[in-house]
Amino acid sequence: MSLETYFTDSQIIKLLCNYRAEIAKKRHDQQFLYNISTSAKKPGDGEKPDDDDGRICSLMPPRKQWPRPNYHERKKYHHHSVQTNAIAIKQTIYQRLNSPKHQQEPWLIKLKKFIKEIQDLALNDPSYKINEPDIIPIKKDLKNHSQEYRAIANYGLIDRIISGQCAKYLIDIFDKGFIQNSYAFRKNQLNHHQAIIDLIEYRKKYSNKILWVAECDIKGFFDCVHHEQAHQAFNEAQKRAESNGIVIDRRAIEIFELYLQSYSFTQVAIPQADKWFQENNPQGYLKEIDQDLKPEFIGIPQGGALSCLIANLMLDHADRKVISHEVEKEKENLFYARYCDDMILVHPEQEICTNAFNRYIEALKYLKLPIHEPQQVTTYNREYWKGNFKSKFPYCWADKQEDAVVPWVAFVGYQVRYDGLIRIRPSSFAKEIKKQVEETDKVLRLVHPKDKKYSNKKNTTASNASNNHVRKSKHQIRYRLHKRLIYMSVGRVTINSQKNIDSRFCWSSGFQVLKDYPCVKSQLKHLDRNREKQLRRISRRIQTLDVPSDSHNCKQNIQYFGKPFSYDGQF
Repeated sequence: MSLETYFTDSQIIKLLCNYRAEIAKKRHDQQFLYNISTSAKKPGDGEKPDDDDGRICSLMPPRKQWPRPNYHERKKYHHHSVQTNAIAIKQTIYQRLNSPKHQQEPWLIKLKKFIKEIQDLALNDPSYKINEPDIIPIKKDLKNHSQEYRAIANYGLIDRIISGQCAKYLIDIFDKGFIQNSYAFRKNQLNHHQAIIDLIEYRKKYSNKILWVAECDIKGFFDCVHHEQAHQAFNEAQKRAESNGIVIDRRAIEIFELYLQSYSFTQVAIPQADKWFQENNPQGYLKEIDQDLKPEFIGIPQGGALSCLIANLMLDHADRKVISHEVEKEKENLFYARYCDDMILVHPEQEICTNAFNRYIEALKYLKLPIHEPQQVTTYNREYWKGNFKSKFPYCWADKQEDAVVPWVAFVGYQVRYDGLIRIRPSSFAKEIKKQVEETDKVLRLVHPKDKKYSNKKNTTASNASNNHVRKSKHQIRYRLHKRLIYMSVGRVTINSQKNIDSRFCWSSGFQVLKDYPCVKSQLKHLDRNREKQLRRISRRIQTLDVPSDSHNCKQNIQYFGKPFSYDGQF
């Protein structure tokens, strides 16, 4: 397998088309707000020709040259907007490449030059180095209103393309060597949906029996990875691949080394984040790592393409220790699943579950990865879910009869009850509620820019002495927000949409398992009610708006949208 096949003209063009389509999506979101009020940021404002977005746009055909998407083709293949635009851009590029009269178009000349530059740097230039990324602190969504942030790494365009294509090459080689119990960043339909399906099916086999469950979560995984251990894990995977007759391209190994050299949590992330905190949020901070885990070369970038591969390479050691050949009797009935740094073990016997859990802990010690201290479950009550129970010693999973029996098990955004009923994890549920409120606040902030608070209190109206900045009538604003909340929740569905429609890039697509198994419907109905609540809220807050409608087809009274537009209707 050659690395060159991942840096062909077509591969780079395809990647750039996806990047350009993402920029179009971002501008479209800005345009949604700008169409409501001129106080919103105009799409494209702030973009510079020398930044990544500006450079990508200069390499791609202008928007007016993109062909209009064929509605019937889009409906047939269920293409979402980003994918549709990427296909349109790709068609335009190849039309121009194959046409002699368009060879001198400025963007096409730049594109050819850029592709050649990428290929030379990735495959031939021995002096190429990956520059350290820009660190973007992102606030964690914590219950206690903490000012803790996580450090997200943002690489430059060239480094992002080269490391990303190298990651695809290495994943294609190493993925076959990972065991089936690892579900994160995998190929062949292994994902968090399959992980929860396997857990539910395992529970069905022991429907009348008590099961023992152990959980473990690594503390700040990406920030605590030792580069030495990452090198060792890579070398072990390389040996397994070579034993199967696969020779890894030497240049790919060099890029992997350059990627690790470009980042260190202590030397790159912390200094950049501290500077950002001084300018933007003096109370902000990054999560501290243990004092004995502070060598110079520690941490891998969150957001980097190769980081996902490194996670699987390292934790594959732990996977193999748990599912070891020396304990075939334990292996027969043991359920083990790992999604990145989250792990769950299930077995009918407490002793066997404990032994497997201990093997996993020992493997993490060998990898020098810290864990959240395992807790003993002694009582199941309301405080159970509020406590810091990220790692748990084996506990009983069954119908609640005693204090230490837990009826619900949480994993990858879901909770599964002892009888197979599933529900959305409360934290995931709360995030969607929060997102509905935030989208409504964005619109209210544009209509009433002087208001600092947006509440749901009754009989609360804001003064709008001047509406010169508002472009749409109150009915148009409500209608647009209504459609946007629908797209965010269930995708671009129609009244004739079938349940098996591909509704990617929406909330419902992240919980597909709810379609095939008994689930708690009250959560879904609550999401529908809260969406309607936000619509009533915005109607109340803009009821005094006197801007006339600029549309002849504007409906003043929007009827309730039921199935398939509702959360509940999707499942």
